[in-house]
Amino acid sequence: MSEPGPLEQAVRDSMAARPANEIAKQSVRVRGCFAGLFNGAKSEGFVHESGLSIGKAECEWGWPEDWDTLRDAGLIEYRMIDGPRGSKRLVWSITAKGMDVRTDDVRAFRELMAARDDDEKPAPRS
Repeated sequence: MSEPGPLEQAVRDSMAARPANEIAKQSVRVRGCFAGLFNGAKSEGFVHESGLSIGKAECEWGWPEDWDTLRDAGLIEYRMIDGPRGSKRLVWSITAKGMDVRTDDVRAFRELMAARDDDEKPAPRS
């Protein structure tokens, strides 16, 4: 992998001060869980003896640790409601901070890809 160009590096250097840094600094598994909440996770899940069922594996693998990490970072809220046969229903939502982080994360990715493309363009001839 080559060194980033100057435009790409400028975007990378800006990350520490951006809302997206809140998720960027998390583990790969926590980042995957957060992304999964926006990409196919059911609006409610069920917690049972074998774990969490919410329709998105990335959101199930790290239950409950990843969810607690996201909650403690202020990105999500969740609560448990008693369900049938000893199960618990998981009701969750993305917080306003979580939405800001997600919006900026998508924006930062697009900026990074555009900067990389611009860095790779041949220099204009004089």
